[in-house]
Formats: sequence, C-alpha cells, structure tokens
Amino acid sequence: MVDKGFRLFYCLYFGCKLAFRALAPSGPANMTQISERFLVQAHLDAKQPKALSPAEQARYRADIAAELKKQDAVLVAHYYCDPVIQALAEETGG
Repeated sequence: MVDKGFRLFYCLYFGCKLAFRALAPSGPANMTQISERFLVQAHLDAKQPKALSPAEQARYRADIAAELKKQDAVLVAHYYCDPVIQALAEETGG
C-alpha cells in the first residue's frame, strides 16, 4: 500500500513502477510536469553509445559507400545533420 502523500505510477515507456511525493513548489504537480520529469530523467539515465574508433568509423564509411553503390542510391544530408553524415554524403556523391 502506498502512503497517502505518495502516488504510484507505472511508466509504460520505461517499464518501471515509480512511487514519489508529487509536489511542485506551488502545490501538487500535474501529470504533465510529472511525465516530463520522468522522460528527462530517463533520458539522462540512459546508456550513451560508445564513441567509434577511427578504424571503426572508416570501416562503416566503406560499408555504407559500398551499399549505396550496390543499391544505386545516394545519401542526402541537410545542414542540420551530423557533420559525419554530411561528409559521407559528399564523399559518396550525394
């Protein structure tokens, strides 16, 4: 049983049960504030991908370039894409 001052929530996206005191500085928090808080916390807690070594980057670039050629395709990258993707698009004729 959860204490009266606490609320129990089940977060479907992250598959965890959460019990906490849902109080904001101005009083009880609404569900939007609560869910936004959990999304931010889950994002911060998530594992970050490890950086690729230069050799791994070169291998992936070569594999992608070969697949683009095989599929007779081009990679289109806009200014807001990661610079690595932009460079790959330019290198492969996209």
